[in-house]
Amino acid sequence: MMVTTDVELLNCLRILNMLKNGEYYFSNLYMTNNYLTGVERQTLSNLFQDQKIILFELGNDFYKFYQGLETEKIPIALPGMSSIFFAKDSNFPLVTKCRITKRIAEENGVVVYNYEEMFKCSNMQQSQIDYINRILLMMETKENQI
Repeated sequence: MMVTTDVELLNCLRILNMLKNGEYYFSNLYMTNNYLTGVERQTLSNLFQDQKIILFELGNDFYKFYQGLETEKIPIALPGMSSIFFAKDSNFPLVTKCRITKRIAEENGVVVYNYEEMFKCSNMQQSQIDYINRILLMMETKENQI
């Protein structure tokens, strides 16, 4: 089980039919406000309905944790913090490519995986890892051109 903050990763794994049932947790808070595009929101809804991912919700413990932080100094949004809290509370690793999320997670005692580490933990073959990395690189390049 792993927590992730990256819709792109989940979408890539979905396209390649590499999502195992309920292996990844994703914060339901991303579904609120304008954190995601309509396509990303629909992708997550479909993955949740197909039981490929678990959308988690948090209770008062999270808000107590969040209020205890100096939130004006935290440069990530509430959904990112919820992912860090859930990973810490559940003792699951967090998968992210965001340096800021990684730093804050590690400061709070959360194990953080980059994509390469996550792929290896998922027992993927090197050829699969290389293929996914190429797709993610193309997606990132296209995103930077917009």
